[in-house]
Amino acid sequence: ISSAYSLEVFDSENPGEALGKFALNPYPIHHPEGRDVAFIHLKQEAENLKIMKDLGVDILYLRDLDGIYEKKDEVTFDGYAVAESNKADSKDFEESEDDNDISSAESEEDTRVFYPYKETGKLAFHTRDRFFATTPEPLPEGLCGCPVLDMNGLVCGIVEGIVDKNHSNKDIAGSAAFMPNYMMTPFIEFAERLMLQRILPKGLFQRAVTAKTTNSLG
Repeated sequence: ISSAYSLEVFDSENPGEALGKFALNPYPIHHPEGRDVAFIHLKQEAENLKIMKDLGVDILYLRDLDGIYEKKDEVTFDGYAVAESNKADSKDFEESEDDNDISSAESEEDTRVFYPYKETGKLAFHTRDRFFATTPEPLPEGLCGCPVLDMNGLVCGIVEGIVDKNHSNKDIAGSAAFMPNYMMTPFIEFAERLMLQRILPKGLFQRAVTAKTTNSLG
């Protein structure tokens, strides 16, 4: 059973109707070590990236692997938060007893909306493979998976989760947890290899792996 995935592009200044919708490959690539992150790749990548650029989408780039992190470095979380749509804001909304007659199918419809959300934080704590940054308030639902940008606008990580404010470890309680760029790079290489394996004949795939790992065609 295959699923259909797509990427929608919105104007952050006017996040109403999507500016464009782009097809993605039907197979997500999950992290090989079980981290809570996955890749879904664009179909017709070159053509779709050109259209996105024409729509004003900024292409983000990973921070260099030799970049040094320091405690209290400022980072920016830039993504979309998820919230329930507020029907009371609509001029056409009138409270009615008929509202209780909505069918169960309609009541289960996902009416949540996305809206742009940007927040700054400061690096506060880290483990070998995960960083934590404090923010004025815990990040809202929806920012998991969003990029973490350094002061130069380069991607230094991707958000994996938000630590509960009541966490027993007060050093990280309420913090944003993210995978740093040096952990993302091998995952990207793993995804590239898996995709090549899907489309190349076995012999050509092995030559591609050799070229990648030895920087030589052999």
